[in-house]
Amino acid sequence: MLIHTSHAKVINFKTDSFDNIIHVYKKTSHDPKTTLLVFDLDDTLITMTQPLGSVGWWDWQTSLLKTGNDPDKLFTSDFNQLARIQNILFQLIKMEVTDEQAIPFIKMAVREGAIILGLTARGKEHLSATLMQLNDNKFTENEDLLFKKHGLKFADDFDCPQFTRKVVYEKGLIFLGGEDKGQALSCILANIKQEIKTIIFVDDSSKNTQSVSNAFINRQDINVITILYTKENKKEEKE
Repeated sequence: MLIHTSHAKVINFKTDSFDNIIHVYKKTSHDPKTTLLVFDLDDTLITMTQPLGSVGWWDWQTSLLKTGNDPDKLFTSDFNQLARIQNILFQLIKMEVTDEQAIPFIKMAVREGAIILGLTARGKEHLSATLMQLNDNKFTENEDLLFKKHGLKFADDFDCPQFTRKVVYEKGLIFLGGEDKGQALSCILANIKQEIKTIIFVDDSSKNTQSVSNAFINRQDINVITILYTKENKKEEKE
């Protein structure tokens, strides 16, 4: 596991194993009750069981839309229609947990008092499918989502006015619709009731770990650990 220290309050890790994430949590979370564990969903906690509808497929299709290259390979030339196709695929294609240690780790952390958050680039149109996928993969406790039972408590209705898209908080999950994750976390901390001294942020995208690092690099009141989780990226590279 590579370790890069860019500031006293922000530390960046890279790993392909939840065993290493557990190790980081145990070493850096001095008080679980003031620790916020933030997880991306796609290719971080859950992943498609086939390429169609996967993160790689979505990135490929949206890239074709933006560049105009190879139009014959596009499923549709309309972004909103592509999002609807993605939602149908989410409903039809089974997803699985990326690492067998992911759920036991989350359950251990919340037993100790840690707070958890699902922070996804998915839009609100994928809410129903996302809840189904997490329930199907047993991210639950007594039939409730772990994210709902051990999630954030907001002082008022959650709102980030700087975003152009509607950001939705539902059952412990925030659906960003592609908005910046670093800005979102800053906004979240300004609106919650709980005291947070440590954030551990896990995501498969270096763009997202970098945006979180940038958002907190000058803050002295909170420790931030970003973890770039590369297991699914490595699988895609082999295909």
